[in-house]
Amino acid sequence: MRRLFPALLALLPLALHAYQPAFSQAGYFPAEDSPRTVSSLNPGWDFARGDGYKARVNLPHTLNVVGFETSGGTNYQGPATYEKRFDWAQKGQRQFLHFEAIMGKSKIFLNGEQVGQRFGGYHPIHLEVTGKLKPTGNLLRVECDNSDDKDYPPGKVQEQLDFSYFGGIYRDVWLIETGPVALSAPGPQGGVYLATKRLAEGKWQVTARVALDGQGSVRRLYEGKEVPETFTVDNPPEWTPDTPALHFLRVEAIAPDGTLSDAADVRFGFRDVQITSDQGLILNGKPWRKLIGANRHQDFAFVGNAMSNLLHYRDAVKLREAGLTLIRNAHYLQDPAFMDACDEVGLFVIANTPGWQFWNKKPIFGQRVLDDIRAMVRRDRSRPCLLLWEPILNETYYPGDTAKSWVAAVKQEADLGPDLCACDSGAKGQQHYDIIFRHPAGSTNEAHSVGPEGNRPTFTREWGDCVDDWSSHNSPSRADRAWGEIPQLIQARHYLDTTDPDFPVTSLTMLLAQPPKHFGGALWHSFDHARGYHPDMFYGGIMTSARLPKTSYWM
Repeated sequence: MRRLFPALLALLPLALHAYQPAFSQAGYFPAEDSPRTVSSLNPGWDFARGDGYKARVNLPHTLNVVGFETSGGTNYQGPATYEKRFDWAQKGQRQFLHFEAIMGKSKIFLNGEQVGQRFGGYHPIHLEVTGKLKPTGNLLRVECDNSDDKDYPPGKVQEQLDFSYFGGIYRDVWLIETGPVALSAPGPQGGVYLATKRLAEGKWQVTARVALDGQGSVRRLYEGKEVPETFTVDNPPEWTPDTPALHFLRVEAIAPDGTLSDAADVRFGFRDVQITSDQGLILNGKPWRKLIGANRHQDFAFVGNAMSNLLHYRDAVKLREAGLTLIRNAHYLQDPAFMDACDEVGLFVIANTPGWQFWNKKPIFGQRVLDDIRAMVRRDRSRPCLLLWEPILNETYYPGDTAKSWVAAVKQEADLGPDLCACDSGAKGQQHYDIIFRHPAGSTNEAHSVGPEGNRPTFTREWGDCVDDWSSHNSPSRADRAWGEIPQLIQARHYLDTTDPDFPVTSLTMLLAQPPKHFGGALWHSFDHARGYHPDMFYGGIMTSARLPKTSYWM
C-alpha cells in the first residue's frame, strides 16, 4: 500500500518545491511487477504548418511560439502535421497509442495507414495498433487542424470566442504494451470505475468496476490482499481539501490461461459528498465550510495550451496556497496532470464539457456533445477531487430535451457517484439538474440569475468580473500587473468586498455571508488569459499568464 499526504507539506511551504508529484500515464499509475509497459512518445517530432513553417519539436507543443500576451486571434489557425520516426523493440503481445488530446480535428496514421481520427480537441484518443509496428523505421504521422469548424464543440469561431484555439498535440502521447487481455482505457472505453461510500463513522465501502479489453478475468488487491468488486475498509485516512489522503487499488487482468496479462494502480480517496439545501456541502458525513474557488483556462505565457505536467501541478499548488478549495474547469476537460494535481493538493473540481455560447442544430453536433459528456464522466469519475459535472454548453441557448439527455448520460455513467449535475439559472432544461448556478440574493449580478432554483442548492460559477461592457477594461476587476500598485489594490478590494451600497456586486464577503444553501463560488478568473475576440488579454486574474501574483492573490 502507498498513501500520500501532500497536505502535510503545507506546513513546510518550501518543501513543496522539492516534492515530486505523481502523474498518471494514459489514465493509470504504474504497478510493481506489471507486464504493462508505458513509453513516452513526446520527444523528437518533425513539425510543419500549412503556411510553410517547419521545426523539430518535443511534445507538448502548440502550433506557434506565442508571446507573453497572445490575444485577438494572433495565434496560428490552420492545418499542421507532426511526424515521428522511431524503432521499436516488442515488449508485449498488444500495442496501443494513447493521445491525451489533440487540438481541433485530427487524423492519425501509422506507417501510411490511418488508424484513428477525432473531432474535438479536449478528450483522449486510444487506438490499438497491434500488428502495425515494425522493428525499425516506424512513421507516426498526425494531421491536425484548429481552424474554425461549427460541426463539433465548442464550435464558435475564434474571433467571437473568449479563449483561444491554440492547436497542436498539446498533451502527452504514450505507447502502451500489454499481454493478450488489457485494462481498457479511461474515457470512451470505460477503464476502471472506483467509487467510495461512507457507511457509518469510520466504515467505508469501496466498489471497483473493471472493463477489460479482451476476454479474461479481473483480480483486485488492496493493501496486498485480494478483494472482491465491493469491499469495506475500517477507519482509513479520508480525503478532504485539508487532508487529501490518497490510496491505491491494484487492478490485474488475468488471461484465460491464468497468467498475468496487465496490471495497473488506480488512485482514489475515501470521500463521500452530499450537497443539500439546509446544510450545503456535507463532506464525509460532516458539514463543510463554503467552497471558495476560481475558474481556470489551460493557458500559459509563451507556451499557450502546451503546458508541461509540472506546470499543471504548480498551478494547483499556487491556487491551493492562495486558500482556494475549488477549481471550475473553464470551459472544457482539462489535462489529466492537472486533475492528478487537484487530487494531491486538495482542490475540488467542477468538470465541464467543451462549449461556449454556441449551438448548431445539425444532429452531428449534438451527438458529438453527448459523446464528449460520456467520455468526460468515464475519464474522471473515480477521482476524489471531482465534485460536480457541468454537462452543458456554457451560456448557450440549447434545446431543453437535449439538456435532459445530457443529465441522463451523466447519471448512467456515474451511477455509483459522484453524479451531481449543475447548470446555469434559467437555462433550458434546468429542471433536470441537481445544482443551480446563480448569484446571491442582493447582488447586482442577481439580474443574471433568471430561473427558479426551488429547493435546490446554489453556487456562483463566475463571480468578481465587473465591466461596463465585455470588451473594455473600464472595471475595478481588471488590472494588468504592469499597471502598477493602485489598480491592483482596487482589484483586490473589489474581489474582497464591494462597499458601495448602490452597486453590491458579488464578492468574497458576500459569498461567505450566504446561508448554507448557497455553498460557494468560483472567481472569474484565476489567471490572465488569451481571448480570441479581443486584442488584449483578460486582465481579471489574480495572477498573470506567467503566474506572477497580483495583490488580489495575496488577499
